[in-house]
Order: sequence, then C-alpha cells, then structure tokens
Amino acid sequence: MFNDAFRDFWRPETGPPHGTLHSNTPMKSILTTLVIAALAAPAFAGCGKTEDVSGKLKKFDSEKKEVTIGSKSYKLGPSASVDEKLVGKDVTAKVGHNKVESIAAKS
Repeated sequence: MFNDAFRDFWRPETGPPHGTLHSNTPMKSILTTLVIAALAAPAFAGCGKTEDVSGKLKKFDSEKKEVTIGSKSYKLGPSASVDEKLVGKDVTAKVGHNKVESIAAKS
C-alpha cells in the first residue's frame, strides 16, 4: 500500500534512528523554503506609487464612484470619501493606479 520510503520512515525497526530524518531532508527543506518565498513575494511587492493631483473638482458621481478633477476622471478607492461641498473648488487628491485614495480642499 505504501511505498518503501514511507514505510521505512515510519517503522522504527527498518527506518532511520529515532529523531533523525532521511539524508535528503536538508535539500527538501531548502527547496520548500525557496518555493514558499517565491509564492509569498508577490503579496509584498505592491507598487505603492501615488501622485498628487491638483485642480478644480468639476464633477462627483456617487453612483459610479467617479470624480473629475480638471479634465481627467478618476475612480474612487474603497477608503476614499468625497464631500459634495468640494465640487467647484480647488482640491488636491492622492491618486494611485488611477484611483483616488484621498481628496481634500486645497489650502
């Protein structure tokens, strides 16, 4: 039912001494660690690039979750909130990947 390596590992009378592993275990550990690191790296590789966009807030569409600053439209990010009183005023917005992260009146 089981292959020889599995059977030898779990049967103390035929397997390695108690508390030791097979001789190829260090290589398996190294390869496993490298594979885990390779799979986890993209999760931490976020760009994080944002830019400040300044201009007049011309339009705010709450249904589409879009704002128009100057002549360009941007989507609102999940944490962004816009006060409708800012429409027609100069604003500064933090934009990353064409989504507004925050918006405030220009001081």
